Amino acid sequence: MALDRTWFNTLIDSSGTPGTGTIIDKAFIDALMDAIDASLGYLPNTGVVLGAGVTDDYALPAGTQRLTVTSDAAGSTLAGMAGGVDGRVLAILNIGAGNTLTITNEAGTSAAANRFGSSITLTGGQCAIFLYTNRWRCIASGK
Repeated sequence: MALDRTWFNTLIDSSGTPGTGTIIDKAFIDALMDAIDASLGYLPNTGVVLGAGVTDDYALPAGTQRLTVTSDAAGSTLAGMAGGVDGRVLAILNIGAGNTLTITNEAGTSAAANRFGSSITLTGGQCAIFLYTNRWRCIASGK
């Protein structure tokens, strides 16, 4: 359970009195919070260290929704990523302090189904969100 549920204890008790510390239906709240956890991607994070140069057809582990990348000081390039399924959403976070992660558009060195549909450069601390629709397409990016 990734989300902190303790604050629910101060919301309302079984008699309807706010702030007394008893949850009306703890099982319901836990089930609701589990669903929220899953929808927000609080699943196991996959971390990867990329060396300098180009990485083609990176094998994304099943179930990964967040890919935390430590990029090389000389810069790293991700040219393709296996594991795309129509509708899959993936956040890529570059945690290489001061290092760049370049994501290459339509790199011919990766299999067609593993390619990115847009180019983007992420500096340390930046994140991009991708949607897979026969290519990994960037739908948002920033810090």
